[in-house]
Amino acid sequence: MKVKKMNEKPIINGKSLKTKTAVITGATSGLGRATAIHFAHKGAFVIIVARNNAKAEEMIKIIEKDGGRGQFVIADLSCMKETKEAAESIATLVDRLDVLINNAGAHFSKYKITKDGFESTLALNYLSPFLFTNRLLELMEKTASKHDEARR
Repeated sequence: MKVKKMNEKPIINGKSLKTKTAVITGATSGLGRATAIHFAHKGAFVIIVARNNAKAEEMIKIIEKDGGRGQFVIADLSCMKETKEAAESIATLVDRLDVLINNAGAHFSKYKITKDGFESTLALNYLSPFLFTNRLLELMEKTASKHDEARR
């Protein structure tokens, strides 16, 4: 197995993503940010889900600077209501969803309960991705079926 060096340009099956729509949570920093920028460079329409409006706007500017297309949805994914609303907003915003990357996550060293009554690490890292994916699954299945790209 060949391991790529960090400075080598990653390739996703060598294909353009021009017709694809990707949703990436946690895309204002770290791996999520790099993934969003890479997908935009490959031509995908990128929707980022972020807590911070200023950071989300900055990411969209970075994406669009090089000709990419993007949009953002603001949500605190540790809150189940906001997670559900973010997914519903995305489902009305686009008519296809090819890629969903649940990248948002954190470890909270102090025990904290969310508005919903869940421990915050559990809410953000486990419950929210499940709910978010579940709410977007129909759109993803419709996209795969309509564009003959079903994965089984």
